[in-house]
Amino acid sequence: MNKIICIAGAALLLAACDNAQVVTTLDTRKLTYSQDVRTGLCFATVGRGESAIGMRAASLSFTHVPCTPEVLARIQRG
Repeated sequence: MNKIICIAGAALLLAACDNAQVVTTLDTRKLTYSQDVRTGLCFATVGRGESAIGMRAASLSFTHVPCTPEVLARIQRG
């Protein structure tokens, strides 16, 4: 009987968990672009994010992007 109560309690607890998706907004004007001089790869970088509920998270994120003429022009202007 205790096993059934434990399983039912765990099921209720898991069902009560909210798996809401966090939506972040990104101001693309705050993106910066750079190129690694050793590899020639281009990267986009952003320094801060804000969630949909207004909470700020200090972070630094970057990702590899194609070295298109538009990206290279932004690196040259930077």
